[in-house]
Amino acid sequence: MAWRLVCEEMSEKFGRQYDSKLLQKCFKNLRDTYVHKRREYEDVIRKRIGLESGILEKITSWPFFANLRFIDPPVDDEEIVEVVEELDSIEPKRKFVQKRECAIAISKPKTALVPSSKKLERKTKEKDTVDQITSVLENLETPDRFESTGQALSAKLREIIDWINSLLRSISSNLMRYRCRCLVPFMTSKGQERNDLA
Repeated sequence: MAWRLVCEEMSEKFGRQYDSKLLQKCFKNLRDTYVHKRREYEDVIRKRIGLESGILEKITSWPFFANLRFIDPPVDDEEIVEVVEELDSIEPKRKFVQKRECAIAISKPKTALVPSSKKLERKTKEKDTVDQITSVLENLETPDRFESTGQALSAKLREIIDWINSLLRSISSNLMRYRCRCLVPFMTSKGQERNDLA
């Protein structure tokens, strides 16, 4: 049923006939490819391998990658993007510190300067919830009862005006039909009188 509606919409939009089964197979193929590439993307981020070698760019360069992001839940997608951005900002510092540590003392154990993914996820979740709460609070206004009443009244008045206009149209069309019926016998009787006079 849904694919038939999609076919109808696409036929209207593009002026061609589409087979619903073919569209369904095509979408399933695209979805499966996207899910596969998405898993690769998450594995690269989770393992932190290949971040510098451009593997992420290879994965995201697939032409439909950005268009099919609606399949993912939005929270997971935003977290991954933030983690990648944070890793990009942290990577150069980490390289510099590692070189410096190697030059000073080789026997000294290296500490991980990149925070664990759990900490990054926790920070992004906390940041997201705080941002969401503040945006909701900023958008909240005390409702004005006169404004809402006025809006309701104006909507009702528009409905009444539309009803009155349609009623006037039907009355005027009925009057025109009535006039035509009344004038036709009068015209024929005048015409007969003229013929009688001639």
